[in-house]
Amino acid sequence: TPVAMADNFAMILVMDVSGSINDAEYNLQKQGYHDAITSLIPTDGTVALAAIQFGRNNTVDVAWDVIQSVAERDAFADAILSSTRAGINTGYTAIGDAIYAADVYFGSLSGFVPDHYIIDVSTDGANNYGSSPVTAAQWVVDSGSTDVVNALGIGVTPTFAYGFNYDGTEAFNVKTTDFASFSAALNEKFEKEIVVTTPEPLTLLLLG
Repeated sequence: TPVAMADNFAMILVMDVSGSINDAEYNLQKQGYHDAITSLIPTDGTVALAAIQFGRNNTVDVAWDVIQSVAERDAFADAILSSTRAGINTGYTAIGDAIYAADVYFGSLSGFVPDHYIIDVSTDGANNYGSSPVTAAQWVVDSGSTDVVNALGIGVTPTFAYGFNYDGTEAFNVKTTDFASFSAALNEKFEKEIVVTTPEPLTLLLLG
């Protein structure tokens, strides 16, 4: 069922860092997240962010932060940019398990009550270990703890998006051709997932 318009969002960025992604591609992926966050995430306390990396296993890469200032937003983006793959078994791509882990991690968010819970997955491959991402996405949404699972495929077209975005549009699978175009695709994705406030042009402010 489509949800009503949301005011507050909790979004977990679920990032594939498996071995099929080489170091140069991993750096482009991190830069893409950094740029999208600093360009589009509001700084008015309406968005809480966290990030999870996954290969065969998964780990919380950047813990929850309710973004209430430019400094907090930039610090979160910088934390992603400085990430490593330490602790990740990069031999497999366990997308479904990472979706379940993200859903569980919503339970650790305190002091902030979102209207909308988003799991935002990026991957360059198909699931080859653990739970089915189709089953996982449907389960976390149908259980009521997550509102939508959206997916961005790098060189592949994902098939596991499920649920509804805050404006009632259905979950979406997006494909970008390669890591060089990842940043632009991620920007477009963020714009569909959350309310992005665009500052009024200076001329309008002066005339107003």
